[in-house]
Amino acid sequence: MAFLPFPPGTLLHDPSTPAGAVWKRVLNDVSRAQGYCGQHWGYHVEEPGQVWYLVDWESVEAHTTYSTTPAYADINEALFPLFAPAPPAALPHMFHVRFQGPSGVWDEDAVKVSFFYMDNDRDMPAIKTPLVAAALEQVRLLKDKMIGGWALEAMPSSSKDDRERRLFVLAQPWNGQQGSTMGDDDVSTAVYEALNGLSIHNKESTLRIKR
Repeated sequence: MAFLPFPPGTLLHDPSTPAGAVWKRVLNDVSRAQGYCGQHWGYHVEEPGQVWYLVDWESVEAHTTYSTTPAYADINEALFPLFAPAPPAALPHMFHVRFQGPSGVWDEDAVKVSFFYMDNDRDMPAIKTPLVAAALEQVRLLKDKMIGGWALEAMPSSSKDDRERRLFVLAQPWNGQQGSTMGDDDVSTAVYEALNGLSIHNKESTLRIKR
C-alpha cells in the first residue's frame, strides 16, 4: 500500500489531463512488473487529493526487486513533481501488508481502511492475547467482508522519525453514513475493540475505489 499526496482537484482518473496521463502510465508500467498480481487505488474521501495505491505482489521480495529497476525509477521521476507540498507526516510512504488471503473487499466502490499502530518496543508474542486472537480469527473467516494483516510502515527518510512502524491494517466495504456493509455489526465492533485495546493509536481512511 502506498500513500500518495496529490493536490486537491488532481484528476488522476482522467487520462486527458497531464496528471491523469502520468497516472495511466504508472498503472500500465506496474502491471507489467514481474511478480505483479493486481492493483487498486482510490481517493481519500476525508482529505481530497490524497490517494491510496494498493498493489498485490507474489511476495515482498517481488516488490523490492521491482523497486531496483529502471522502470521503477522512471515512474518515481514522473510522479514526484505531481505531489503536493506537505509536512513529513503526509509525505509519500508505503506499507508492506500481509493480508490473510484473497478478498473481494477491494472490488467494492468504497472501502474503510483502519490502521492500528503498535508499540514497536512491545514483544509480538505478548500482544497475542485470547481476545485479540479471537478478533483476528474473525477477520480471517470474513475474508470477503473484512480483510486484515500485519504491516510495517516505511516512512520517508526525510521525516522526523524514519523508523519502520508496526501496525495492523483492517479494511472492509463501506456504505457512506450507513457504515459497514458487513451485516454483522457485533462482529465488526468486537474486532475494532480488540485492536483498539492493543494499539497505541489508530487512524482511518475511507477510499472511493477507482478502476
